[in-house]
Amino acid sequence: MFSNTSVPLATRSGLNRRGISVLCCSLLLFGTLSACKNKTATSGPPPVAPRLTTQAASDGPSPIHLSLGSSAISWHQLTPTTIQYARETDQMLLVYVTSTQQMAATKVFDAILRDPQTVREINDQFVPVLVDGDANREMGILAAMLCSEIKKPLSFPFMMWLTAEGDPVAWLPLDANAADDATISRIQQSQSVVIDMWNSDREYIEKNSAFDNANRRARYKAPAVKTSLPSENQALLLAMFRQLHSQFDSISGNIDGMGTLLPTSIQECFTQVASHPVLDEMTRQRARTLISGNARALLNSAAVDAIDGGFYTSRTDSNWSTVTLDRNGLMQTRAIQSLAMIGQALDDASILNAAEKAMQFHEANFALDGGLYANIAAISLMAKEAYCWRIETLKSTLDASEFALLKHYYDWQEMGNVPPESDSKGEFFRLNLLVPKHDLADSAAHQSITVQQAQALLNSAHAKLSVARKKLLETSALQPKVAQAQVTLQTASAYASLFTASGKEEYRAKAVAVFAAFRQAFHRENGMHFFQDSLYLTTTLARAGLIALAQQTALDVYDITLDEAALTYADSLSALLAKDYIVDGNLEEVPASARFINLPITDQTMIFDKSTVGLVKQNLSRMQQLSREIPVSLYQAAQLSLEKIEQSPVVHTDYLLGLLYQENHAILSVPADAGENLRQAVTRLPLRLFTRKVVPGNGGKVIYSLHRADDVTITDAAAIKALYQPK
Repeated sequence: MFSNTSVPLATRSGLNRRGISVLCCSLLLFGTLSACKNKTATSGPPPVAPRLTTQAASDGPSPIHLSLGSSAISWHQLTPTTIQYARETDQMLLVYVTSTQQMAATKVFDAILRDPQTVREINDQFVPVLVDGDANREMGILAAMLCSEIKKPLSFPFMMWLTAEGDPVAWLPLDANAADDATISRIQQSQSVVIDMWNSDREYIEKNSAFDNANRRARYKAPAVKTSLPSENQALLLAMFRQLHSQFDSISGNIDGMGTLLPTSIQECFTQVASHPVLDEMTRQRARTLISGNARALLNSAAVDAIDGGFYTSRTDSNWSTVTLDRNGLMQTRAIQSLAMIGQALDDASILNAAEKAMQFHEANFALDGGLYANIAAISLMAKEAYCWRIETLKSTLDASEFALLKHYYDWQEMGNVPPESDSKGEFFRLNLLVPKHDLADSAAHQSITVQQAQALLNSAHAKLSVARKKLLETSALQPKVAQAQVTLQTASAYASLFTASGKEEYRAKAVAVFAAFRQAFHRENGMHFFQDSLYLTTTLARAGLIALAQQTALDVYDITLDEAALTYADSLSALLAKDYIVDGNLEEVPASARFINLPITDQTMIFDKSTVGLVKQNLSRMQQLSREIPVSLYQAAQLSLEKIEQSPVVHTDYLLGLLYQENHAILSVPADAGENLRQAVTRLPLRLFTRKVVPGNGGKVIYSLHRADDVTITDAAAIKALYQPK
């Protein structure tokens, strides 16, 4: 989710003042025309008293619902019963879509709740609905689509007025970074316009919204895509890899045009390119340059917390000198997996160590009982005081030798060490960040001590600052920790990558255990679910993106275990997608049983982390190499046109990986009677890059089949390891 791909559409800039004016002016014009049209209309009979009640958001289980469900606003869940209630009371639904991946959005809700007039108007004039855009993924995708219609960037929370028939009337992305009075003014202005419109001529608005939505349905339906030739795919791949590599700045280490989020998807893509045995050496070397430069730039920036090793979700400037202070479990796992893959590809222990430290942070903050993981915790939205420091606080917390070393290492200043160009609002005046400005060796030499002594002082100073931070966090409002399927799955895959990169058996055991915990907690008789428990299944029933992620994790677990049961489970998920999620040839995000809006919502671009179509493409390509049976309808639905990819490769990076797997196979046929050393060596190969295919016994010989090359017979573990040699 806005994720991780750093797509420009998923920025956090919100709607600016001019955008609000444009939206409200258009709504006012619509309301004026409607009122003029309705001057001669007579009032009808009063509405019939509703027979139904809505279903309260406080029933959970989303952490968003749990934290806001008992507030002064009568929030409800988006269910058929709530929609029927709106129909019977002749009211519009006022839907707020938000996400735990943008914790800063809570500031907007705090501002609303502090304004009694806004709260009263929301309760009296609408049926207020609170939507968790992580669980109800299709609503987040719809928000992005609607923002593109008004040419505004998506931000959360996202306000949307709907008729009881599920037709959007108006919508407004809110800016979590705006001043409270500006936010309330925008909300009140837009709400008053919508209320006037509705009271002036409800029938006209309903007809007009239905007409607009019918046109939307025609536009959103994905066109049929012809199957491209392998030669076309191969040419596209190399061209797109060159184009994406051109966005890398070798001086700063940044990747341009990637938005504000951690660029983990493009890192993963180029890590696979850097090591793929079929690709030419020039392409692989370019990829190694990109992942090495970007990883080192991030590890020496504010993207990584110097005290706890956890990753921050997004930056607030152009070069990761300053960041937003929200952290979530999903982004941790994406960063961990990305760095583990890079560390293995480059054979770089320092990058792998950073991934392992981030996993320790993830376990300490987001782990729950039973092998499950939450997306948010107390650490998810830190106060600024727990992140950056005044000189006087640092002096009183650290010993003189510690302070002297770190002052040089981090370039602490009385006026603060944040560059002015990164702090245009002056938020960090007299505050110091823990972002390295010198090599530790240089700082050690500056203090006339050894590097080992400097490292010891650095460690002891961080430990003291960690204690000081914990005291500050104890006074903050705790966020509800709720087990979430998406984060649990990503954690299992992150453990799998750590195992292949490090060879530590504990990581393989944890990957298997977490995946088993996911299946037990979230996959039940009535289908897969985003949360463990829910009174209203339609709000937690798995969307297609979650099923595709579960399939990817199953394949990852198979890669490190060679367990046939994982493949059987992946097969069942292909059948589930084909059965319930394909409509008129489109892979739709939501099944018919949980569909609230009559629109074909298909996730083809990386707006929120990985796209569903891109993930399915990767999974099916991997399963094809394993000779698994794939539903034809699912294969056809997971196709994108070459023209679409060429227009914007950055938002189709995950699909490009699927093409890479499809057109450039590297298969190891592992006999059932292979010795333990051979099996271990096969499972240590990089995740997703090599297909591990278990075949009947043949005397313990592994057959290596490389695209456009003769098969090779392998009988010892060293030769398998030699297939993958980081350079």
